[in-house]
Amino acid sequence: MVIPFGVLEFMMQNRSNRVFERVTGRGFAAFLLFAGVFTSAFSQTIKSVVIQPNSLVGTPASVGISYSGGQVTLSKPAGAGGALITLSTSSSAATPQATVTVPSGKTSAGFRITATPVTKSTPATITAQLGSSAASAIFTVLPPPTLTKLALVTPTVNAWTNATGYLYISWAALDFGVSVNLTSDNPAVTVPASVLVSGSQPYSQFTITTSNVSAKTVATITASMGSKTFSAKLTVLPAVFAGTYVGSYYNTSGSIGPCNFIVGSNGKITGTSTDFSSGSASGEKLSGTITPGGEVTITATSDYVNGPAPTTSTGTASINSNGNLVLALNPTSDSSSLTTVTVNKKGKALEYAGTFTGPIVTSDGGKGGVSLTIYFPTFFCNGGIGTSYFNLSGTVSDTGVGNSGQFYVAYDSKGDLVFFGINLDGTKTSGVLTKYNPFPPQ
Repeated sequence: MVIPFGVLEFMMQNRSNRVFERVTGRGFAAFLLFAGVFTSAFSQTIKSVVIQPNSLVGTPASVGISYSGGQVTLSKPAGAGGALITLSTSSSAATPQATVTVPSGKTSAGFRITATPVTKSTPATITAQLGSSAASAIFTVLPPPTLTKLALVTPTVNAWTNATGYLYISWAALDFGVSVNLTSDNPAVTVPASVLVSGSQPYSQFTITTSNVSAKTVATITASMGSKTFSAKLTVLPAVFAGTYVGSYYNTSGSIGPCNFIVGSNGKITGTSTDFSSGSASGEKLSGTITPGGEVTITATSDYVNGPAPTTSTGTASINSNGNLVLALNPTSDSSSLTTVTVNKKGKALEYAGTFTGPIVTSDGGKGGVSLTIYFPTFFCNGGIGTSYFNLSGTVSDTGVGNSGQFYVAYDSKGDLVFFGINLDGTKTSGVLTKYNPFPPQ
């Protein structure tokens, strides 16, 4: 039973009263304790209510429940037993938990608000109450965001170059996100089927990939979500193959060697390669053409007067993700015909500067290890085969590195350096070297 303050005061002042006599001894002590708690509860007030974030997209339970966090703060620490706060809302779109308790000795406690789907922006007043003290804050439930924009960072790119696009929505969708559908009307331009826009930012980035075209090509990229649709045009230019290249090749028999060539503005190829398939180093001249659409014809002709007959291969040219020019050539019955050529423009990824280490083996079964350091334009090499140990030095050339024609390197398809040494007795030394502690060219 709750005793009004006036009655309590009367009882305290009139101890001879029969009512007072009924609460003497231990009963009076308990009564005073109750009175202290009772008066303390009514002297506590709510200082503030804060909700963060103060707006949120409502989602159906089938997708996942949207929650926002609130905090109620008292004017002073809660007493023994804590302070029980009652929570209420002005809209069914935003429902806080029914109550929250501020622990004894604390001034604040957090609570959760559930946001349900709405068709338009809906504000709700969230009220916290303790006795006659109350405070409130506005929380807004948002409808699902809409697509507002599709933008391309660069409207024109060269073939095999990735482009970047951005999708914008009306407001952040937070954890659950919204899915935007994407299409391209040209097979030379590829986009992901859909992009999820989520998190605290109202936009998302996506990557556009391109393949080669024989002429300037315009593709339309379309983004759609619900009733909203936006489009942007991307222009793809034919790949620019012209340049001076250095790299490596494979032939039909599986041999690998260094090569370099020039592709003129007219698509003509001129260059050289070094063939190791016979167990000794022999030079070859390269010639051919690359069309704007990437069709390749390349012929390797031996430098030797009585050397093997020229071999001609055909295939396609492309630029891979590392920026390397790759010639994928159709194999022929000739074991020395080229099958794959991987090169890059001078000064880029296929430069040989760096320190390399790895195992080597000779054609007569000898095994050992080698460490190779290349500083443009010189190199230093040391290693051993069987019981012999060697030190080499020389200069860097376009087709690799060499010391009186006795030492060459090239990159394989995995990006490791392949070592070729042609010893004075004609035996072939080779191995795969892994680059470590790389440094820029000197």
